[in-house]
Amino acid sequence: MDSNTFTSLFITLRDRLRTISWRYLENDDDVDDALQDMFIRLWKHSEKYKDESQATGAMVTSIKNISIDHIRANNAHPHADISEADSVLTQDDNSTGETIKEIDSIIESTLTPQQQKILYQRDRDGWEYEDIAKYHNLSETNIRVILSRARKKVRDIYNKQYETH
Repeated sequence: MDSNTFTSLFITLRDRLRTISWRYLENDDDVDDALQDMFIRLWKHSEKYKDESQATGAMVTSIKNISIDHIRANNAHPHADISEADSVLTQDDNSTGETIKEIDSIIESTLTPQQQKILYQRDRDGWEYEDIAKYHNLSETNIRVILSRARKKVRDIYNKQYETH
């Protein structure tokens, strides 16, 4: 399927896809982001779809998965209201800042440069596993293993150094 046909199919299905995504996200901005993300991901590979039914199935499946991923990302990194964040920061500003410095120190002193880079790319900068894997010329599975081991190492050292019993 050529990209023009794919684009016109997307335009035809946009309202249906929006409804599917809305059921998960319940926010117009998030739904728009999910639709855009889905279109870009699938448009890059539009030539592999043989007919409209195959492309339609890919779009529906993709919008569901992207919407679910968005929910998971928000649950992993919830967004607080700015007014709530100000009150929390003023209460715990010193202890939070110290904790972050302690964790950064552990990361810099115990992890390899590759582990540090991958950890920062994923957790601080929000990169996707696929992008990190391409950057480091590794598989996504390797990236997940490296991240898991790095996080465990940091957690174990932090818990040993700063145990409060």
